[in-house]
Amino acid sequence: MKKILLLFLSTLLFTFVHAQYLRGTFNSWSTDDIMTEYFSYYSVTIEAVTEITDGEFKVDQTGDWSLQWGYATDSYNPVVNTSEGQMRGSNSGDSPGNFVKTLSAGKFYTFRLEGTDTWWNRKFVIMETDAAPAGIVNVSDNSSTAGTGNVTVSVETTAGLSSQETVYIRYTGDSWASSDIIACTGSGTTYMCEIPGMIAGTEVEYYAFTSAMVLSFVSTYPDFSTLNANNNAGANYSYTVTSMDVYAVASVLAELEENTLNNAEINIEIFNDVFADAVIDPANIILNNAPAGLDVAGVSFVDPGNITVVLGFDGTDFVSDITDFSLTISADELTTSDPVTTNNLTIHAYQIKEDFTEAKIALWDGGTEDVFYNDTEFDGHDFGIMNSGSSLYLKSGQAFTWKITGGDITSATMNYRTYKQGETPGTFNQKNLDWNSETSSNDTTYQLWWNDSPDEINLDLLQGLTAGTYFVEVYFEVATASTTLYRNNGGLNYIAEFTWEDIAGLTATPSVELNSASLDGMEISLELSNETFADTDFDPANFVLNNAPSGLTV
Repeated sequence: MKKILLLFLSTLLFTFVHAQYLRGTFNSWSTDDIMTEYFSYYSVTIEAVTEITDGEFKVDQTGDWSLQWGYATDSYNPVVNTSEGQMRGSNSGDSPGNFVKTLSAGKFYTFRLEGTDTWWNRKFVIMETDAAPAGIVNVSDNSSTAGTGNVTVSVETTAGLSSQETVYIRYTGDSWASSDIIACTGSGTTYMCEIPGMIAGTEVEYYAFTSAMVLSFVSTYPDFSTLNANNNAGANYSYTVTSMDVYAVASVLAELEENTLNNAEINIEIFNDVFADAVIDPANIILNNAPAGLDVAGVSFVDPGNITVVLGFDGTDFVSDITDFSLTISADELTTSDPVTTNNLTIHAYQIKEDFTEAKIALWDGGTEDVFYNDTEFDGHDFGIMNSGSSLYLKSGQAFTWKITGGDITSATMNYRTYKQGETPGTFNQKNLDWNSETSSNDTTYQLWWNDSPDEINLDLLQGLTAGTYFVEVYFEVATASTTLYRNNGGLNYIAEFTWEDIAGLTATPSVELNSASLDGMEISLELSNETFADTDFDPANFVLNNAPSGLTV
């Protein structure tokens, strides 16, 4: 008897990992027939040179019968070319017996087995053919000229098919979320079938395979039913459906969102036509199902088949996503006589899930408590003239935020700096505002972030100044899970001011200790600060003694 291990003409994964042996009467219970993995099932093809009546067989995992599958609990026989059978493994604790099958002289039998060496029960099929199963050497199609019509797939086999064999095409138009199988017709080594037409833009993938199982079984278990296949080395064959009619495809680099809709760009590519010239009138681009406030701000010509449309949006609010937004190009812009409308795009409504509503700045000016200014009150505020007798401290900041379900505030920061008029401002100092408290109402949580005592800034704004005008500049930011929100006066920040004025001072220093014995003739040195003497001619009458004892004069 002649035994054949079928060498499939395909570059699919073909491995001896976990290979097992089909052993039986037909090969004198030898380990000559190795079942190897092909299209997710273990497979081997044998030839019955002479008839074998009631031939017996089993599957042996390692060639030593230590792990085997045969007929036992839950087992049942397959119907050749029609339905599956089921083997029982010795790993279940059973001692499986042999399956029995009569093999006809001159026929080829392909056994395909599911599962791994850990399974107790493993289904299998037997496919009978008149000759060795034909391989598939070439697959091609006419998708480039078919448009949206049926696509003819041509399949070339290595040999003519046995009467039991059929060539099938399995295809998908939704990335294998679903698939369909169609049978090919032909003779000799050439077979053809048609994939139904689909709408323009559909990505179609397919591969070819042969089987001897009935169509109902093939449709349900295509891989289980496979004799030979060609799936383009695992990549599958594919094409994009294109229309022979004029059509336009609109695409965007970023999702169309309500809050970023102004100046958003849409690329439009024309197929089976070209733009009449390089000057596109925005009035000839019609927006379909557009939200209120949206229009065409401009159109850029890219090449005869492509333009870029720039949208203008005034911010008019809308609450629901628009899923059927499209653009129509007037026939005036095309070489054909008919307008063309693009595919639908989605414009997403923007729902604010968190917001930064108010910020406050706390200062201490010498009173009993800190004084809080909200950011808009602080901006432009003049604290007046300050001097050595004044107090002005920057103490803390407060950020008031809210969030709803799905929103999150993760941190808050106060940025501040002080500088003198006419001088270049320095970099901002940052102070983290800790989470302080929150309250909830319905779905909204209101939060206060505040660097309260003992984490205050407590910055003395009057330390080390010279005469002039000074500015205190602040802005705030809060971080969310997806972005940063600012209170920064539109980028101008919040700026208050004060004026520092130097006050003249006079320091008296006696030469020795002042007492009744040393007063007469005592010299006292006088030193001015922030002032100077008018000249060097001093009139004693201009020096007044305050709280002096009787009889003391200059």
